[in-house]
Amino acid sequence: SDSGVAVAGELWAPHGSTSDELLPLLVANDGREYAQFGDLLGYVGWLGRARPELRCRVMLLDPVNRDRSYSASPAYGRMLTRRLLPELRARFRTRGAPVGMGASLGAVAILQAASSDPGTFGGVLLQSGSFFTEAFDAHESGFRFYPRLLRFTSALDAQPERYDGLEVVMTCGTGEENLQNNR
Repeated sequence: SDSGVAVAGELWAPHGSTSDELLPLLVANDGREYAQFGDLLGYVGWLGRARPELRCRVMLLDPVNRDRSYSASPAYGRMLTRRLLPELRARFRTRGAPVGMGASLGAVAILQAASSDPGTFGGVLLQSGSFFTEAFDAHESGFRFYPRLLRFTSALDAQPERYDGLEVVMTCGTGEENLQNNR
């Protein structure tokens, strides 16, 4: 069931682009926060002006229920890879497989979607992902979706072919709580 899995979103496009222009797609979980606090759109706009081959559209996604959707939810992954992305590709010409990005639980959600439907994403940027393990995150055990996150994280090394062709970039600050589980 996909109950509880819904997103709000906004598609950003570079100035002067058209819906039939062939452009790559960047999908950002917690997209409006990335735009507001990280100036994602300012950076992507600048990058596209400096290097026109890097112009892209950005899908800013925000979940209606973040904890449910972003905690390695198979329903969220299916919604993203089998409904939302095909709909975007039908409405806008895209070049190559999209790149996904997310932070904390948003990083988990992008990786879960990419690994559950191999080939859908060409790359993922995972920032300070909440890849919970019992060894480093027992203090999170009261989180409603903790067991699902543990199952997902513990299975990351299973079936490595799910990641064939997927470029993965991970970042995590040295003072962050998620540093050990990201290592």
